[in-house]
Amino acid sequence: MPYRSLLLLAPTLAAAALVSCGGDGSSTGVQSFPPQDVTAEMEKFYQSKPDFFQFKTIADLPADLNWVDNADQPEIGSPNAKKGGTAHSFIDDYPRTLRIVGPDSNGSFRNYLLDDVSVQLAHRHPNTFEYMAGTAEKWAVDMPNKTVYVKIDPKATWSDGVPLTTDDFFFMFFLYQSEYIQAPWYNNWYSTKYSGITKYDDHTFSVTMPEARPDMDALVLELNGLPTHFYKELGKDFPQRYQWRFQPTTGAYVVRDEDVVKGRSIALTRLDDWWAKDKKQWRYRYNVDRIEFTIIRDTTKAFEEFKKGSLDGFGMNLAEYNYDKL
Repeated sequence: MPYRSLLLLAPTLAAAALVSCGGDGSSTGVQSFPPQDVTAEMEKFYQSKPDFFQFKTIADLPADLNWVDNADQPEIGSPNAKKGGTAHSFIDDYPRTLRIVGPDSNGSFRNYLLDDVSVQLAHRHPNTFEYMAGTAEKWAVDMPNKTVYVKIDPKATWSDGVPLTTDDFFFMFFLYQSEYIQAPWYNNWYSTKYSGITKYDDHTFSVTMPEARPDMDALVLELNGLPTHFYKELGKDFPQRYQWRFQPTTGAYVVRDEDVVKGRSIALTRLDDWWAKDKKQWRYRYNVDRIEFTIIRDTTKAFEEFKKGSLDGFGMNLAEYNYDKL
């Protein structure tokens, strides 16, 4: 899909005119649902699984942990990269939902909602393949005890300004193990690949695995957490209630309600006050202000729009385009 690499490195881009292309043009609107609060059920769930959800204090942390932050990794991006502008791209089908989990959520647009934009606890450096800090400030791997310890960066916040805390990782396990999300793969993975999570304070936690594995660090450091406050209304109507609600993200881009025009277009907008905008490994990335996707279902038409300059990029995957037509 065009522009996936744009979200990973985001060089400078020039603005151009957005191409409209069919559809009903309706925006998401805000569907009304009766109020509900899953907090009591969530707390009861934690209490029912005392071996999985544990609560300790900072004094209980092992004294011999080897905390690392890999701050010496070479920086990604360039200080010479200019920020601003609008990138114009296209997708050949409209997203079925803005949810990142549950029915119809695993579509190709999910990359722009989660995979390519959200900041995990840590990310693999593309050159050294060592982990570099994301929402984690530092971490420690205790292989003999099958446990990874994490300290969350106290500056890390969700895109709506709410701080990221240990509770959001507790809630992640609650939601992903819940039948409400109608996602059996998630239910199985988050129940069997992990054997427990322990809270030490609001920014310190550990996750334990059933067995020591070479990729044990990846199983923890590549977690995102989930905004507890956003999913407070979790219940049996989860797929419908959250169908067109954009989940707050730790990443630089958000989807605004007014930019969701069903059947026609959808856009990502960069946050001016993104918490990681001055953080090493992140400050020279995600430079474009806005990414606008128009629905163009026919590849030939999309190629013509690209040649006219209405689109800023086109994937040259087929010889028909990269050799015969260009």
